[in-house]
Amino acid sequence: MIRVWDATTASILVNFADSDSSYATAFLLDTLTDTLVVGSTDFTCKVWNYHDQQVRHMFSGHGGTVTSIAVVKHPLQRHDTHRHHHHHDEHQPEDPTEAAVALAKAHASSAALTTVATAAADGSLMTWDLTSGKRLQTVVAPPMDAAAGGTSVGSGL
Repeated sequence: MIRVWDATTASILVNFADSDSSYATAFLLDTLTDTLVVGSTDFTCKVWNYHDQQVRHMFSGHGGTVTSIAVVKHPLQRHDTHRHHHHHDEHQPEDPTEAAVALAKAHASSAALTTVATAAADGSLMTWDLTSGKRLQTVVAPPMDAAAGGTSVGSGL
């Protein structure tokens, strides 16, 4: 069971009921897209819809516990201030602070969660397309003893 709590009132906002017995080890909540991403000890990562508590995707392929999750969003389009500098739009706020808030809201609503990167205890890093649920890339770090040029503990050497 995964629960999202309101820190101010100490009340439960949402319960995510999961039927497996693994433990959640990494979390990421994206409030713009209503997405909760959860990594676990069963080497998988589940993508949940925050509002209906349904699993959208389950990513598998790691050889160890998922330890970290990160997202990559589309880069925001650069706002061209010179193009509209001399043009007065009656819907555009006069106050620079209001203009900045309006611009931030416009950018935030267009920033879509597109790619999730997951890392695991086995040294693997995988990127996933959140729309299709397909794996995009896998990178596996060499074992620690090989990376250091040494031998494994207990090798007898």
